[in-house]
Amino acid sequence: MMTMATSRLGMVLFGIMILLPQCRAAKAWEVYDHSTPYDTEIVSSNPHRVEITFTDPVAFKDASMIDAAGHDIPVRFGIPEDDTLDMLVWLPDDLGPGSYTLSWYVYVTSHGHPDSGEIRFTIKAP
Repeated sequence: MMTMATSRLGMVLFGIMILLPQCRAAKAWEVYDHSTPYDTEIVSSNPHRVEITFTDPVAFKDASMIDAAGHDIPVRFGIPEDDTLDMLVWLPDDLGPGSYTLSWYVYVTSHGHPDSGEIRFTIKAP
């Protein structure tokens, strides 16, 4: 015989089964297309800027960068005029050999969801 508690538990589990795939789909909004330098690229010298291209228009929120030891590296960032598919991040002129991780944060303008990612690159020693 099914009790009221068993019936409610069944409804809750059914609701979770229905909503869980939708929660996973929310991450599918990722709009990153490519970057220069590309993720994991080894470059011969300071690229001076990173250009990130998206598949959908974005509103830029933030960017930050760290070196291999986890130290913050100051960067400047923005979106070129009348171009909501690209983000530019300018790097310090004195950026030397080593490994770096650039983190970016945007809002996708078509649906307002946040998106973020990382681009790792290495400047090799001369």
